[in-house]
Amino acid sequence: MLFINLTQLQDNAVQLDLVEYIQRLVIFIIGPMAISSICYNTINREKLVYIHGQLSKFTVLLIFAFPLGLVAPLREMFNRSFNDGLYYLMLGMLLCVVFFTVTFFCYYRYNKANATLFAITATNRNVLLTYTIASSYLGTEYLALMAAIQIPTYALPVIVKARAKLKSQPSPNVEHKKAE
Repeated sequence: MLFINLTQLQDNAVQLDLVEYIQRLVIFIIGPMAISSICYNTINREKLVYIHGQLSKFTVLLIFAFPLGLVAPLREMFNRSFNDGLYYLMLGMLLCVVFFTVTFFCYYRYNKANATLFAITATNRNVLLTYTIASSYLGTEYLALMAAIQIPTYALPVIVKARAKLKSQPSPNVEHKKAE
């Protein structure tokens, strides 16, 4: 799909090293899916739950540390041109909102709480997968855009949690009757 998009939207100078691209797909997508499937089918469920619980403590830290290294291209863009940096930051925010909104409404009919979780996860996952697999093919502007998307992507859980907290608090202007 990437190659088709690039050839349709760019000039004829698009080149894709299919061997390296397939290697990246195997390493970052097919390999982890295969390992996950093998583990899921061979290891006891209780043991998997325990292992997942132990690993998730470290994974969460790595997930939050990951965007720190990606923001550098956006900073470089701001250094070159403040307007270009601001443009990429606004574009990143817009893309983040679009990813989140589309995913949220696709899953809203099933469960509102899960829709929020899925929307946050899908926004982050799609950006990171594309970055991991295709970043070397897409150039410096793409790296700046991925850097710009990191800021709103990692702010999403904080924003959603703060919004939910505000909604759950009673309004100070409304009197509440005590239950008798």
